[in-house]
Amino acid sequence: GYNKNIIINNESLIIKDGKINVIIGPNGSGKSTLFKTLCKQLKTKAGDIIIDEKNIISFNNRQFAQKIGILFQENISPNINVRQLVSYGRFSHIGVFSNLSNEDNIIIDKALTLTGTKQFENMNINELSSGQRQLVWIALLVTQNVKYLFLDEPTTYLDLKHQFEILDCLVKLNKEEQKTIIMILHDINLAIQYADNIIVMKNGKIVKNGGPREIITTDLIQQVFEIDANVVCNKGRIYCVPQRKLF
Repeated sequence: GYNKNIIINNESLIIKDGKINVIIGPNGSGKSTLFKTLCKQLKTKAGDIIIDEKNIISFNNRQFAQKIGILFQENISPNINVRQLVSYGRFSHIGVFSNLSNEDNIIIDKALTLTGTKQFENMNINELSSGQRQLVWIALLVTQNVKYLFLDEPTTYLDLKHQFEILDCLVKLNKEEQKTIIMILHDINLAIQYADNIIVMKNGKIVKNGGPREIITTDLIQQVFEIDANVVCNKGRIYCVPQRKLF
């Protein structure tokens, strides 16, 4: 929580290793509080957060940056080219004032290629579209060479095409690079399509935690989001179709 205000109390959660884990819930449900706490941005008042069998408080900032990469909802892009920005992901391994080695440059090239941003490497980051910039930030996370990627609403403010580009890129990193993904999404249907595991929150409580087909029901949508919706199946996939109230 924040100061004396407790947001999440007496909850336990296991993040599924090697999977895409998506946190959903209404505004004020505790999603961001959970996210910040898992990312060591917010201290727990009690309890433990364990990663690779160690409490996260045992890691200093550099050690923690070698474990997880974090992409926040809003990032201020510096006035530099794409390759230089992506290279910053190596700092947790080589230090801020060290020169990039041949191995570092190979890792940077791979990150640019995996995220489809190699074509932009010599362009100024601020010349790119919002979706392209988001992919560049993800490339930076990849250069950290970490196993765990945390992303806070990575598709916010993006149109449908770029939303799918971002999420398809994350699936690629999950499948090809064995990255464990933990992210917040607001769009239930994107969560259903892309998540292996969905964590549903309301009022600081974890209401459900499981596969989309197991937990996404009309009753759950009513309980958590307080709207009427149909959960339908089309070509083997389920979708949430909210129902507008008629006045």
